[in-house]
Amino acid sequence: MGEERLKRGQAVVIDMIVATGIFILITVILIISLNYYNQKLTRDIEYNDMAQKSMFIADTLVFSPGIPYNWTTSNYVLPGLARDDRNLSYAKLLNFTNLTADQIKDAFKIRSYNYTFAVRYQHNNSYVTRVGEFTDNYSLIASSRRTVTYGNETVYIDFSVWK
Repeated sequence: MGEERLKRGQAVVIDMIVATGIFILITVILIISLNYYNQKLTRDIEYNDMAQKSMFIADTLVFSPGIPYNWTTSNYVLPGLARDDRNLSYAKLLNFTNLTADQIKDAFKIRSYNYTFAVRYQHNNSYVTRVGEFTDNYSLIASSRRTVTYGNETVYIDFSVWK
């Protein structure tokens, strides 16, 4: 009878060790999974914020003449490039390219991000102008493209927010 008790006790101990190992393994897998999904959710939230900012800025530049209407590099509240709807002003585009990176970031409240602004001809994809910070080394990027008229040409405005 004592030997049978000992065998049952050993079986219980072995079962307990196996159960503890399985519990620890499941706990580790759960923690790793939760961490992964937390990082993914954080990245998705940040991307959505960047995408909203990129779309807002592209729309503001294309559809708005800016605030005030005849803004310059020294008296702008919110830069806009439109002479009228989707028709760019030469003077406003020149003023915009003369703003510093910090001025543009402050005006559009994108201080925590980098940006790239480009105007390209539709027919040959060459640049009319390009300002901002340029790199291929980014961890996250959101871009918006709008088609507008510049002079008698159709051009693309690309505004990218990245980090």
